[in-house]
Amino acid sequence: RTDLRQVEMRKANLKGAVINRTDARDASLRQADLSGITANNSLFIGADLRECDLRNADLRDSHLNDANMIKADLSGANMESRHPEGFTVINLANLEGANLTGARMRNIAAEGANMKHANLTDVDLSHGVIGGTSLRSAIVTNTNFEGVELASVTMDFANFSKAKNAVYPAYKENLR
Repeated sequence: RTDLRQVEMRKANLKGAVINRTDARDASLRQADLSGITANNSLFIGADLRECDLRNADLRDSHLNDANMIKADLSGANMESRHPEGFTVINLANLEGANLTGARMRNIAAEGANMKHANLTDVDLSHGVIGGTSLRSAIVTNTNFEGVELASVTMDFANFSKAKNAVYPAYKENLR
């Protein structure tokens, strides 16, 4: 229940910290080591998490709306929910060039997110809500899209030939 609103902690080392129910709205944690962090039910709304090390982070049931996560390493991160009907929210988040390899994102709310050039290899996006999200030139090898509506998702220049359960409209162009 820590209050980290608008805090400036660039390049901080919070590796393995437990900060559940933390309010880190508009915090600047750019290039911080947050690997292995446990931050369930936390608020990172509008936070600057650019180039952060979030490998194996536990972000279940957190809100990262409008967070800047450009080139962040979220490989192995858990962004699912501990509750059957719960979800983690990354609406309008900027994940351009982020590494999400092996991240668990089932039931994620990611409307209007930017995932251009992101590595989504082996990510479980099943039953996520990702309308208006850009996956332009994203790597989606073995990414599970079961139950995901892709009609309003920008998918140009992404290779969906190795994605799992991706059902997209015939009018989508520039896909491989």
